[in-house]
Amino acid sequence: MKQPVSLYIHFPYCRNKCPYCDFVSYCTPSFDIEQMLRGYRRDLSFFKDRMGDVSLSTIAFGGGTPSLMSVDQLKQVIDLVQEFFIIEDSAEVSIEVNPATVDYDTLAGYKAAGVNRLSMGLQSLWDTDLEFLGRIHNARQNREILEWAAELFPNRSADFMYALPHQTLQSWEQQLQQIVSLDLPHFSIYQLTVEEGTPFGNKYPIGVSHPFDEEMYQMTHRVLLEAGYEHYEISNFAKPGMRSNHNMVYWNGGQYIGIGPAAHSRVKFKDQWMACSGNDVVNTWETQEPECEKISVFDRAIELFMMGLRCCDGVTSNMLLSVTGLRFEDVIDLDFVQEQVQLNMLNFDGNVLTCTDQGRLYLNHILQSLFKY
Repeated sequence: MKQPVSLYIHFPYCRNKCPYCDFVSYCTPSFDIEQMLRGYRRDLSFFKDRMGDVSLSTIAFGGGTPSLMSVDQLKQVIDLVQEFFIIEDSAEVSIEVNPATVDYDTLAGYKAAGVNRLSMGLQSLWDTDLEFLGRIHNARQNREILEWAAELFPNRSADFMYALPHQTLQSWEQQLQQIVSLDLPHFSIYQLTVEEGTPFGNKYPIGVSHPFDEEMYQMTHRVLLEAGYEHYEISNFAKPGMRSNHNMVYWNGGQYIGIGPAAHSRVKFKDQWMACSGNDVVNTWETQEPECEKISVFDRAIELFMMGLRCCDGVTSNMLLSVTGLRFEDVIDLDFVQEQVQLNMLNFDGNVLTCTDQGRLYLNHILQSLFKY
């Protein structure tokens, strides 16, 4: 029996491009759903031909702003997926939503169509922050969607950002207390990064962090833990049993199919790991198959450590063996690992490698010297 896989559906359209965003997306007042369906069909057929009868354990709609789709349009996409793959009865089906693009009836329709996890892109509870971030919604709309989601979706999450240039430790702590009081099952809390090629990248220095970013990160960690949340990934916090199943597939080295412009996949064709990606130009994507290249088991192992060490569970010997057939000593420098253990950056017992809370702050530096090249 083949292991189930995950499916990511990239919807590339937005109503407005946020000044910090470097994702592939297109601002447009309207979009052609038939064009999108043709492209999705071609992508699904491509993977079906090469992977055969696999079932889906998670589906995630991301973007862009997938909540620009009407209920009927979303249902068309889900129905199309079911033409090619079986969606497991217990599958997590999530969608990212912008509060300015939905109302109660839309959310209820999404639920009726099969969505069972809502990811709300709130970013802040304060209008001053939302205006700075170029968001098209305001704090009142955030409060509305929180009320609707509480009624409709037991499994729900909200995204927030910190380390905005004007933020102080005091203002972030004040907002963090308000965030915790929402009592959501899950939070994704990201540090703002200035990316090249974005409006923010033209305005603020790239690669220069907020003067209090580490303190803000540690404060977030402490406050959420005290409130009963598990800090299970660098930017993600969950109540017990409420982790994002879809994202865990990425972090644990599982197989995932990506469909849509610029969507990425890590899948096995027979026993060979493949990296596939779609063309990031919508009109070209519609007519071109995804481009795929082979990944060596060593490179796949590196990806597993890069993703897995972001999580509190880390990387286990069984996980590494299952995904790549390799052992710790085949991939990582064990002498370097022991040095980092002495420095309280890593924990390692021979079977499980994890970052300490301190080590997570320096993960990128650790990864630079971790592997046997």
